[in-house]
Amino acid sequence: MLDYVQNHREFSLRAILLGCLISLILVGANAYLSLKVGLTIAASIPSAIAAILTLRWFKDHTIFEANIIQAIASSGEAVIAAAVFTIPSLIIFRFWHYFHFWETALLTLLGAFLGILFSIPFRRIFFREQGLLFPEGVATAEILKLSDRESQSPQGSAEETTTVPKTIETHKNHKNEFTLLIWGGLAATIIKVSQSGLRVLSESIEGWWVKGHALLGYGFDFSPALLGVGYIIGLPATFTIFAGTLVTWLLGLPLYTYFHHTFITHSYHQVAFNVWEHYLRYIGIGVMLLAAVHTLVRLAKPIYQGLALSFYELFQKKKTQQWPQYEQDIPILYVIIGLAATLIGVFLFLQVSFLHVHLPFKVSHYLPVTLSWIFILIFAFIFTMIAGYLTGLIGSTNMPISGLTVLSLLLSSLLLILCCGLTPHRSADAVAVSAFIIMTNAILTCVMSTAALHTQCLKTSSIIQATPYKQELAFLIGVIPGALIIVPIMQLMFSAYGIAGIFPHPGMDPAQMLSAPQATLIAETTLGVLSGHIPWLMVFFGLGLGAVAIGINKFLIPFPPMAFGLGMFLPPGISGPLVLGGLIAHLVDKRFRQKNALLAQQLEEKSLTEKQFNLKKKNLDQQQEHTKRQGLLLSCGYIAGESISGIVLAIPFVIAGNDRILTIMPQNFTWIAHIAGMLTFMGLVYWMGILAFQPE
Repeated sequence: MLDYVQNHREFSLRAILLGCLISLILVGANAYLSLKVGLTIAASIPSAIAAILTLRWFKDHTIFEANIIQAIASSGEAVIAAAVFTIPSLIIFRFWHYFHFWETALLTLLGAFLGILFSIPFRRIFFREQGLLFPEGVATAEILKLSDRESQSPQGSAEETTTVPKTIETHKNHKNEFTLLIWGGLAATIIKVSQSGLRVLSESIEGWWVKGHALLGYGFDFSPALLGVGYIIGLPATFTIFAGTLVTWLLGLPLYTYFHHTFITHSYHQVAFNVWEHYLRYIGIGVMLLAAVHTLVRLAKPIYQGLALSFYELFQKKKTQQWPQYEQDIPILYVIIGLAATLIGVFLFLQVSFLHVHLPFKVSHYLPVTLSWIFILIFAFIFTMIAGYLTGLIGSTNMPISGLTVLSLLLSSLLLILCCGLTPHRSADAVAVSAFIIMTNAILTCVMSTAALHTQCLKTSSIIQATPYKQELAFLIGVIPGALIIVPIMQLMFSAYGIAGIFPHPGMDPAQMLSAPQATLIAETTLGVLSGHIPWLMVFFGLGLGAVAIGINKFLIPFPPMAFGLGMFLPPGISGPLVLGGLIAHLVDKRFRQKNALLAQQLEEKSLTEKQFNLKKKNLDQQQEHTKRQGLLLSCGYIAGESISGIVLAIPFVIAGNDRILTIMPQNFTWIAHIAGMLTFMGLVYWMGILAFQPE
């Protein structure tokens, strides 16, 4: 524990402004990644590193300011999960023809405020649980504490002469790490401009072939961002995603086309994607659905215990108890007032948003709105509990938000159909009801993602003894710029590249399209259930595969079922660079595990004394931390460079109405672009490998 300082700099204007700036950058990067691959990078650790590097330009900075910056920056990721995972589905089934600014911003803000306010009373409950380790929150705190120790050199002590050179070297290391981040971002930017703009480098390569009636094929994306994402999320998750993609494209596609005698035209790519979009992706829905139900069943007991304890503490009157400053939350009265105001806002939002939309229910317009409002109230509380528990157990990155959202969609659809009934409706009416259900559940998606990240950041604050209520205020502030900027970014991406097969104008390149797998999952599930056109056989087959994935994860190897289902929702080229980045991260960990095992063996064989072992172990831990941080920074550079340049490139595409406005490579020389793209990507892999295996 750090010694708590009564009058430290913490909730400063500088911290708020820097946090909002970093948040906007991470929101843009995560928006691009979410639409491209259906994943977001965990913002806490990258934003903590960005806060540390940024504050070094200022005097009198503190670890508590860095904590506020990372909290505000992390809050933007929570907004992304709700907006990008759900709202594009309204575009996909053409309820909206463009992203509506105020509806989207208000929806995400209302969900975020509910997630933050509901999670405040649970803070002490979660932190008392012995089995909840909050791995990402602890890692973020360790990064902040390590930087705080390195930035301060003892003065007037006998060790001064030895600590000053170390401090100088530490500042040099941080400067080198900042340079690494910049160079990684610059390299990814040049590659992305050369791929999507100039077209001198290919973005991907794929091949399709037919044997008998069976069609199969695969691809590989030369994406710096995907390589970086794979390094960050690690081998178990990326391998599982890769397995899901392989099952879909190398097993499911040839089997389906063989037994259904699918007519193979000269456009193998089009046939393959039609089968995938209309049939094979529903297998992933079944996998994710079973994974979500399995998660709820597994957490039933701790959820019940947590709810009972939370009600006990909420209604217990402890007016005489005085908490120390580093244990003080926003007063519960203000939390209740904030929740009441937000819930009123939710009701008004649902009422006004669909006031002039025909919903073919057999009852008054007010009843479905009221039922949806009650559904949000109950499940916001339950999902906050689930999100906090799962974050403590496995971290926010592994939160099964998609599966829980699908489960929530099915439950809310069933509730509305049973209680309100549906008149015989046209397809347009089914679209309107689907939009109403999706907006209801988009609020709950934002509740889950915000509660998870907020609880994780509160754990970081608890470790460094920061002030909880300042962290909570920082999160409330941080979601506002994210909610306001996400709509223009999504609209820009849609106008420039198209989303999930929906193109705003003719003549756009399908290879540039953003697949938006999570939003596609939401759209197809909701509209499929209401219209009765969902291929239930595929869903049931997915349930069986989900059971197999759960068994593998429990008894054999780490194999997250939710990641397995997500892999089935991805185009064939995305999982390759992901698993390659995860493999590099795995090899880094394996290298240091072997070195630690060798040290332990030397201690056991008495070839090292206890003092020598401790010294070597300390040096090895520092090397491992330094290597991991370098890999993380380079990965963040790859992600930020490609994501931000992809957003910037969209501007001339939209203005010209043509995504080939910057192209200089003739189409009959695409084979040169393929070779150049492959060699360039291999160079990125080599660069990351050098950092991973550099000599000490």
